[in-house]
Amino acid sequence: MYATAAQDERDETLADMVTRYEELDQDEYAAFMVEPDTQRAGKYTASAPADLHLVSFGYLHGDPPEAELVVDMRRHFRDPHVSPELRELTAADTRVMRAVLETDGVRELAAAILAASAAYRSGPSGDAIRVAVGCAGGRHRSAAMVEHLAHHVRTHSVLRVNLTHRDMHRPVVDR
Repeated sequence: MYATAAQDERDETLADMVTRYEELDQDEYAAFMVEPDTQRAGKYTASAPADLHLVSFGYLHGDPPEAELVVDMRRHFRDPHVSPELRELTAADTRVMRAVLETDGVRELAAAILAASAAYRSGPSGDAIRVAVGCAGGRHRSAAMVEHLAHHVRTHSVLRVNLTHRDMHRPVVDR
């Protein structure tokens, strides 16, 4: 499959977006953090064919979905589940989004995921890229990460994004 002019434009925009990611305006970040929860959750699901498919999932609910890139957030990033006030919430709540996105290393991981996505898109096939991000239960870390990535891609590129939370609706797993 050969690249089209529209695909070339989307790929160039994605590469530019990756280089600008670290310069994310703090006002924009703050605005995202206070966007009403019901407007943000799942906002970026599209019915048109997507260039980037983002899926959050919980390893405790099954195997990772098929994807070009699978990211495991279980061991290296603070789990909001351990905080009683956040345990029953999901990434649809601003408090969970803040707890996850303000964890050291999470923003660097987001930049790395964007960079890896750009690398896949630069390949000769030009097919859509699937990125699956997992944590223990799929309600906090992974869901917050894909919401953040979807928001950033939609704000800073012309890529079409499809967002799925495979396990965010499931009950809290006792562990």
